[in-house]
Amino acid sequence: MYAVIAVVAVLAALIIRFRKLGMRPKDYPPGPSTIPVFGNLFQMPRKKLHEGLAKMSEQYGPIMGLKLGAMDMIVINSYTTVKDLYDKRSSIYSNRVDNYLRNFGYNLMISNRDNDDVWRRQRKMYHTALTSTAATRYLPYQRFESIQLLWDLLNAPYDSFDALKRYTTSTGSTITYGWRVNRADNHYVTRLFEWIESYTLVGIATQVTEFFPMLRPIVKYTPNSLNKLNKELSRLTIMERDLWLDLLREAKSKVERGKLNPCFAGDMLTNQDKDGLNEMEMAFNAGHAWAGASDTTFNTLHGFVKAMILYPEVQQQAHQELDRVVGADRMPEWEDRNQLPHRTLTTDFHRGLGCPTAVLGIPHAAAKDDEYMGYKIPKGASVVQNIWGINNDPVRYPNPRKFDPLRYIDDGMLSQESAAQADPALRDHFTFGSGRRICPGMQVADRSLFMVIARMLWAFDIERVGDEVIENDAMTTGLVAGPMPYKSKCVPRDEKRAKLITDSWKEAEGWLDEERNYSQAWYEKEFWKK
Repeated sequence: MYAVIAVVAVLAALIIRFRKLGMRPKDYPPGPSTIPVFGNLFQMPRKKLHEGLAKMSEQYGPIMGLKLGAMDMIVINSYTTVKDLYDKRSSIYSNRVDNYLRNFGYNLMISNRDNDDVWRRQRKMYHTALTSTAATRYLPYQRFESIQLLWDLLNAPYDSFDALKRYTTSTGSTITYGWRVNRADNHYVTRLFEWIESYTLVGIATQVTEFFPMLRPIVKYTPNSLNKLNKELSRLTIMERDLWLDLLREAKSKVERGKLNPCFAGDMLTNQDKDGLNEMEMAFNAGHAWAGASDTTFNTLHGFVKAMILYPEVQQQAHQELDRVVGADRMPEWEDRNQLPHRTLTTDFHRGLGCPTAVLGIPHAAAKDDEYMGYKIPKGASVVQNIWGINNDPVRYPNPRKFDPLRYIDDGMLSQESAAQADPALRDHFTFGSGRRICPGMQVADRSLFMVIARMLWAFDIERVGDEVIENDAMTTGLVAGPMPYKSKCVPRDEKRAKLITDSWKEAEGWLDEERNYSQAWYEKEFWKK
């Protein structure tokens, strides 16, 4: 008798629980109506989620509440709400959403880890090593690598994809580890992008466990022989650990031999006792810095090339401006930026012209129950900043998908200066995120993007190949979005520039050692004797 009562009680509790699953809590932010268990899952756009959420916000307002199965999802669609929650209430909105991936492996990815003591120590190291002064310190790397980029494009005009990939991974590896990538098929680069691509696919495969966390024990404890997902996660955990440790230990070996030059890993290794990071934490900290710098910058620059094909009139204006300020006798430098009104074209690429690299920010999590505008945000809710929607607000940016860098003609701010504005309406883009989770590498990214964009426009006419139709907003999906494949051609603007590129690269090669890394003589010239 008691057994029957117990079974009935359990069944009743399950029915009550599942009947509420997917339903909107009381005083939840406005959003579309739900259905039991699944909530709004079937109403989510299958393609271009960022655009679909922006469209929904036109009906439901700047803060929108969705139910994705058991998940509470709050979507922020206005810069004012971003400022109010991420910045002014950062103590509440600096956590990360609990997910299956985070609990599988070492949980040392700084972008995915909760706001705990380890994260704060990791983050402190980023802030120390990536200040404005440090970003300027790394400019010699970006100057050098941009010369090889121009040389690569001069000799392989149809291959901007590999040339840009080599540039971004090399600037990332030099700034992070102190060694350069001479070819895009470098073995560390191959391992890096294999991990990025595999991790993206696994992230998609585990989404169902985010919507229905009660499935996680089933997935977790199913034997690997029957569970391809866990088998792949085990493989990726080992792949990631080995890659990051190999890179850090190579840097550590150079430190011990007195041969490591200015880089992020070197700063961590020499300040290890002060910062309190162990070997594994340092390895993951450096590895994710390199991964983040390589992937996002590459896709932004790939979008730039596409935009130059689609907007030849903007390219022509930039050519005229560079001719006036720089001329044909030298290449543009970072110091030329403030004299170039089209310096602001990098803002449009941050904002997502050509291709948005960040469309939805990585979700923050509410650390406790909160109330905003009379709405209740539950503890643990996934709070998502619709970066694309905010960056393309037609009220702020008339005709937002038109590439018009002159709309920022009076805005000379760099990304960090813009993000620090007390009035969020003065912030020109939100691509680097907000609050305590804002990207610490934005100052390095600003310099890297400007150096490449200015020098490519100084050197080349960027042209369409044949009659290929290129769609402005066609993009891939993943951790970082990128343009769909397209063809392009870089044609030297004149023989004088082509000769300067050739001569500059010949001189630059003279500063490389037998392993095609920077020689000690080059470091003496660029760093130690200044």
